Amino acid sequence: MLPAHCVNSTDWRTNRCRTSALPSFARLEAFLDGDYSEQAREDAGQHFSVSERTVWTLLVNNGRLERHAVGEDAETLDAAA
Repeated sequence: MLPAHCVNSTDWRTNRCRTSALPSFARLEAFLDGDYSEQAREDAGQHFSVSERTVWTLLVNNGRLERHAVGEDAETLDAAA
């Protein structure tokens, strides 16, 4: 959960607060332990207090999921190869 000053702020502080609320990718990857299913992403989101979409975005941006996998159980890039 973001502190009140982060939620109510509309300037650079908002971006800084939101960025600091994201889990490190290493911690997220360790938590998921190779399971990138929708349920695992939801569990990770609850664990790190972020949305499943945020978890999905981190996985896509770090090459663990393909972008078109949103809305369905995502396949890892290794499994698709």
